Amino acid sequence: MMKICLLTFLGSVLLSFSTAAQIYQKPEEPEQVSGNGSSSICCYFDEPSKTAIVERCSGKDSHSGSVIIPGEVWRDGEKFVVRKINHDAFKNCSNLTSVTIPDSVTWLGLDVFCGCSALTAINVAEGNPAYSSEDGVLFFKLSQKERTLREFPKGKAGKYNIPDNVVNIAGYAFEECRRLNEVVIPYGVTNIRNCTFKNCDSLTCVQISNSVKIIEEKAFQGCSSLKEITIPKSVKVIRSKAFAECGALKSITSWNTTPPEISQSTFSSVSKTIPVYVPAESVETYKKADGWSEFCNIVATSAK
Repeated sequence: MMKICLLTFLGSVLLSFSTAAQIYQKPEEPEQVSGNGSSSICCYFDEPSKTAIVERCSGKDSHSGSVIIPGEVWRDGEKFVVRKINHDAFKNCSNLTSVTIPDSVTWLGLDVFCGCSALTAINVAEGNPAYSSEDGVLFFKLSQKERTLREFPKGKAGKYNIPDNVVNIAGYAFEECRRLNEVVIPYGVTNIRNCTFKNCDSLTCVQISNSVKIIEEKAFQGCSSLKEITIPKSVKVIRSKAFAECGALKSITSWNTTPPEISQSTFSSVSKTIPVYVPAESVETYKKADGWSEFCNIVATSAK
């Protein structure tokens, strides 16, 4: 009797696995489609919602030049609205120069334009409820007045003044923007997130506003042309490797009378003999503070 029950149990387990296998199927390869007057793109299709999701086409450099993403596409005589651009959709398209996002897209995945080294403009159609663009830079709308800077095109060059109504900068937003020379962070931004400016190796100057409280991990790691950094008195914490591999640094200025919290790796690969300028009344405090005590030339700002 026990043997029969055991066989019945095993049979039910195998049946459940078989049923699960029938329910779950590996997604099919994305289909290549295009809209009227728009570029050819690759999409998955959600039949119930009639939604098209932009996906990565097979092969590196599958897109080049200017790409206009259509707001709707047709498949087997049915209309699908393009509402999402999935993770890695244009990753490593090194010959892509500009992208236009339609007003129907309300969701963007991660690393959508990672490795697009020639990209100089990300444009968004007017009327998009979630995203906007200004001077080719992509923003996420937080409200009618406030925005998050979502992505700076990796091929865009020169100095950039982040608009005053930006209160957040997304992590990785400027990562590997190797032609960016100078950036101004406006008042209202409170956090410079992980890897925001990582490997911007042509960046020589950054102006950090007096609203920033935290500089996160690897925020400026690999900014190998950065010559000096001024830390406003609002900054309380600078996380690990925030300025690692910034070997060109010639001086650091910190205006906070209380030394910001740092780790031993915050300034790794930075010479510990460069001058660190601090308020006169705080020189001895900095000399004893964790992380800061590694620098052997801490002097009053009045000595600059």
